[in-house]
Amino acid sequence: MSAEPLEHVELGAVVNLAVLMQTAGRRALTVDDVLNLDSTDAGRMELIDGSLMVTPTADMGHQDLVMQICLRLSAVLPSGLRVLPGCNVILEGGTEGDILAIPDVAVVDPTHRVRNGLGVTPGGLVLGVEITSPSTRRRDLTTKRDLYATWDVPLVIIDRKFAPHRQVVLGELPAWAKSVWDGE
Repeated sequence: MSAEPLEHVELGAVVNLAVLMQTAGRRALTVDDVLNLDSTDAGRMELIDGSLMVTPTADMGHQDLVMQICLRLSAVLPSGLRVLPGCNVILEGGTEGDILAIPDVAVVDPTHRVRNGLGVTPGGLVLGVEITSPSTRRRDLTTKRDLYATWDVPLVIIDRKFAPHRQVVLGELPAWAKSVWDGE
């Protein structure tokens, strides 16, 4: 009887993540620590309140919702703003430490870009959308909700735990965005 071969895992990603976790045991991680990894094969990494959060790639249902929302927002977006399926929101040197958050859908003002366009500051995030998955639901409904509130950024949470999906709008949506969620 032969065993199934193990799925290929890039050793560099595992080593880099292990080094990052060792560093986290000695000091607060920074945006540089996360962004300077040699490989992105370890998953989607966010840094919030000094905690590294690694999320696996989203499933097709999640990604389909991301695309639908991006298309709807693109149709009503004011000139000068951009809608992106995920965007680094970077805050360095905050009172709680560095933050690297990645909304599932982000409406941004590109004049607030930082690190040569690698992301935007929280002031450049006009609207955030988080779509829950089993591995992110608790974080989306608590940690990320609180983060957007601190930044005074409107947030739409699409909770896929329920059928049909429930949506929660936190903060005041810009007038142009309200039509996207009317009747959802």
